[in-house]
Amino acid sequence: MQSALGTASALRGRKIAVFLDYDGTLTPIVSDPDQALITEEGRRAVGRLSLGDQTAIVTGRSTDKVKSFLKLDPKDAKLYYAGSHGLHICGGADSIDILHPVAVRARASLEAVRDTLQQRLAGVPGFHVEDNVLCISAHYRNVADSERAGVAETVARVLDEQTLEPAAVQRALHDLSMQRRPQDASSVASTSGWGAEERGASGAGEEEVGGFPRADGQDAAGLSGQATRASTPAKGPASSKAEGEQPSPSAAPGTAIWGRLQAYRGKCVHEIKPICDWHKGKAVEWLYAQMAHKRAQERAAAWPGGAPPEQAPLVPIYIGDDVADEHGFEAVKRLHPEAIAVKVTANDADANADPTAADYTLASPVEVIQFLQELADRDGSTSA
Repeated sequence: MQSALGTASALRGRKIAVFLDYDGTLTPIVSDPDQALITEEGRRAVGRLSLGDQTAIVTGRSTDKVKSFLKLDPKDAKLYYAGSHGLHICGGADSIDILHPVAVRARASLEAVRDTLQQRLAGVPGFHVEDNVLCISAHYRNVADSERAGVAETVARVLDEQTLEPAAVQRALHDLSMQRRPQDASSVASTSGWGAEERGASGAGEEEVGGFPRADGQDAAGLSGQATRASTPAKGPASSKAEGEQPSPSAAPGTAIWGRLQAYRGKCVHEIKPICDWHKGKAVEWLYAQMAHKRAQERAAAWPGGAPPEQAPLVPIYIGDDVADEHGFEAVKRLHPEAIAVKVTANDADANADPTAADYTLASPVEVIQFLQELADRDGSTSA
């Protein structure tokens, strides 16, 4: 793969949509997940880019956690956030705040798994459980090699053996609804579908995409952000696991699934998520539609009394470093023939060891920040 550095010049005069992973992309991978702090230079680069181009952070972290890391004032940055692997989408100039109802229903299961793993693996030095609200990250980067297989086996066993009382589900739904009060997201449409079994979560009866409101700008009637209010669970079974993701190595088919949860392997982490046809790539497609519609609205407002000239589609760029980011690479390449998919290889023992959908590479978060600066400077303008 060739370096992405220097490619920004080919995008002069073009409008772009930039999707950024956080850990390993904007910051180096660190031994303590709570210390994955972005540099001041990186913070400025992200904020500056977002003022001129549609920009989103797409991460496994909770939206609150990644916001606390970035510390960007909404006045100084127009960022979208897709946290918990895209299960919570918020931010942007339109101030959306939407939760996936399948994940909301699974909150009690996630809490139970979190607590059980903390209890059973408390004696394993270096093991750490991070609660990302709509997913759980079981970190083993600091665990001795001799104990890592045992951690994986425990994760699989916990997912396999637990049961959950209905009262716990309702309690978790109530707690989450008190934490989140989604803003109106206006009408929404998506470039990819979420299963029809999730319709009716809000009782509104309007069309959704796999339980998520459609993103703006497509042909469906759409829903407001209120449609995904966490207080009312959606009906119907969860859909099958996301295509292409890798179950944890110890999880034999059927044994790593419980309470609509499954574990997937990342870099020294078991990501425990609700089973639904949603991942970073689907979040990218959803956000891309939202961004395109917002841009079209702003363009139309600038041409009162007449139809504005047609716009070239946004060129999507995705930058990430982990297994889950492969969905993002694939998504941007589906969205546009000139899409740029960039893999950050700083944490790869062999950058060519694993197959990837990315076409470009950056060697470190330092190079990522340099590339973001090149994008912001590509035509000397920060106009939207």
